[in-house]
This record gives sequence, structure tokens and C-alpha cells, in this order.
Amino acid sequence: GIRDLVRSRGLGDVYKRQALAAGIYDIFTDPFMGAISDRTRTRFGRRRIYFLVGAVPLGLSFWWLFSPISGMEAASFLIAYLVFYTCMDVVFIPHFSMSAELTPDYDDRTRVQGYNRSFWIIGLLLGVAIPLVLMEFVSTDRSYYSLVGLILGGIMTASVFMTFFGTKENPEFWRDEKVSLKEGIKAICSNKNYLLLAVANLLYSAGCSIPNTLLIYYAIHWLGVEEDKVIAAVPIYLVFSMISVPIWVKISKKLEKKPTYILAFLVAAAGGFLSLLIQPGQFYFLYAVFAVAGIGYAGLMAVPGSMVADVIDLDEYHTGERREGTFFGVWEFFRKASNNTSIWLVLQLLALAGFVQQQEIQAPGVDNVIRLMFGGLAGLVYLAGAVVMLFYKYDKKAVAEIQRKLREKRLPV
Repeated sequence: GIRDLVRSRGLGDVYKRQALAAGIYDIFTDPFMGAISDRTRTRFGRRRIYFLVGAVPLGLSFWWLFSPISGMEAASFLIAYLVFYTCMDVVFIPHFSMSAELTPDYDDRTRVQGYNRSFWIIGLLLGVAIPLVLMEFVSTDRSYYSLVGLILGGIMTASVFMTFFGTKENPEFWRDEKVSLKEGIKAICSNKNYLLLAVANLLYSAGCSIPNTLLIYYAIHWLGVEEDKVIAAVPIYLVFSMISVPIWVKISKKLEKKPTYILAFLVAAAGGFLSLLIQPGQFYFLYAVFAVAGIGYAGLMAVPGSMVADVIDLDEYHTGERREGTFFGVWEFFRKASNNTSIWLVLQLLALAGFVQQQEIQAPGVDNVIRLMFGGLAGLVYLAGAVVMLFYKYDKKAVAEIQRKLREKRLPV
């Protein structure tokens, strides 16, 4: 929607540069917000206060993105981007951190993270459905985009307020921070299990970014069908993701987290490789492949957050501190850096293959390059994530032992 709006205002190149600048800014603010929330002490706790602070600015800044100031569109977009990304960090990093603090139970952590991600997927579905519904009742001019931004921004604000009033923090996890952000990140990066999870998360993000970047190109230059027929695969993907989360939670309890996470990578990889079998015009086959990919996506979202919560216990055992904010801030840094880098690399590879933007007929072989990257490259990246997780050694028994030692350390002498 933003892209359509800026095209209508003649701001395509400006939009790209500003989106890149805002994206780079957003990557580096996550660890700082995490460290700030680790050090915050209020009567509302150290995380929830940021839901209260960020709820209204988050919704308003999203509306602003779709309602640029006339005559100042370029400056308006840039400032709106920066404000929106800042508000996202203010709310989401404490939110991720708090979700890891709600329970110390090994399996309950997966349940909390899993259902948290279910509502995340519901939000994505609303983001797809609401604009499509509004298109039936509102002319697709500037007022339409502004209305979409207002409605979705209002939903964001309402959901953050619901989280603030509907949750309580667990004081058992509160600790006083004694180290700087730099020292905290250094300690985190010495945690081998966390680094393995972070690298796997990087690969998961790259695996998602590749087909997301290429989807429209894939529709036009390989399938040879209208964009709308391919875009319809997105809600299928999200619906299968949403209904699969409870299944992944149960699998995790049965198999433990590491094999479940590896299995999710393999299912996602299978979706990528299956897409290599799709021939031009077979968009129904694409829907089936997206259903498989959505099932894998659900597992890749539901499981790793609870594994991060487990390795935070290990960090506390060695340092005596709880740094969920810093852990998840660095986690988001890896994810966003991977996402932005993957998009850039995919576009560079397209250019090297001879792809020319806005050109209907491409050079011979470009369509096959798009097909191979869309499915094969994404599948290989997911396979790499599964291989990385083979080296992860922190299982349920080890978590229970560390938690036992932590309880002993907390006992008064």
C-alpha cells in the first residue's frame, strides 16, 4: 500500500532510499531498547510500562505513513518511518522479553511463545484482509490509504493496550543490571547455544525473505499469471501457519525443542523444493506448496523464542543477571539484518542474471533463475538452518539442572 501511494505521488526512488535508511536505523536500535528495558524499574514493572508509553504513538505513526503531508511528502515519509520504527522497538522488544519471563517451565515456555505467535499471524491476516475489504467500499485514492492506515493503526494501539491491562510481570525474573550494554552483548556473544540459535534465526529470516522478495516476479515471469492469483497464496500460507502452531507446541513437548525446530526447518525446505516442480500456469499447485511452507513457518516461529528463554537461564547462572531485553534486542538485530541483506542480495542476483525492472520480456533464462531462487535457494537456506541446529546441545535435562542450581543460588545463606 505504501509503495502504491508513493508511486502515485512520484516518489518511488525517494521512497526506496528512505525505506533503506529507516531500515538500517531500525536494526541498530533493537539492542539499545532491550538494554533500556532491562534497567527500567517502575511500579508497572520493567516491560509493561513501555506498552503504555508506546501504544498511541505506534498507531498514530502507522497512520502517518499512509497520510503524508501535502507538499512535504518526502520529509513526511522519512520522519514517519523513523517514528514508527522507534515505536515498534519501544513496544515489541519489551513484549518479546516479557514473553520469556512469564514462566520458567520448559514446555510452558513453548506454549507461551507459540500462542503469542498465533496472534502475530492473526495480525498479519488482518493486515491482508482489511485493505482488500475496504477496496470494495472506498475509492483507491489517497483517502483509501489514509483510512487503511487509520484502521490498522487503531488495531495496533488497541492490542497493545489490551496487553498492558491483561498481563502482569513475574517479579521472580527481576534483577539489577550491573554491566553496560557493550559488556552485556559481549557476554551474550560468548554463549555458544545462543549464537547457534541466532545464526539459525538469521537463516530462517533469509529463507522467508527470498520468496517474499521474488513473489511478484515469480508470478509474472515464471508462472505467467496475474499477480492477484499468486497473492491469494499469502492468506493460505498464513491460515495454515496459524492452525499449525498448536500442533508444533504438542510436537515440541513430545520430541523436545531441538528436534522440533530442525523438523520445522525441514518442512519449510520441503515447501521450497516442491515449488521447483510447479510449471507455468499452475497457480493451484502453488497454493498447495504455500500450505506446506506455512506449516513449516509456524514451527519456525513457535519454537525458537522458548529456546532463547532457556539459554537466558544459562546466562543468569554465569552472570547473576537477567537480560531478556538485551538477548531479544540482539535477536531482532540478527533477524532484521538478515532480512534486509537477503532482499539486497536477491535483487543483485536478479540484476546479474540480466533482469531489467519494468521490462515485460526478459533475457532468456531469467525466468529459470527466478524459479531456482524462489524455491531452490530458499530451500537450501532452510536446510542450512537445520544443519546449524544439529550442534545445539542444551536440552530439557540440561535446562532443569541449570534451573535447580539457580534456585540453590537464590536461597538465603
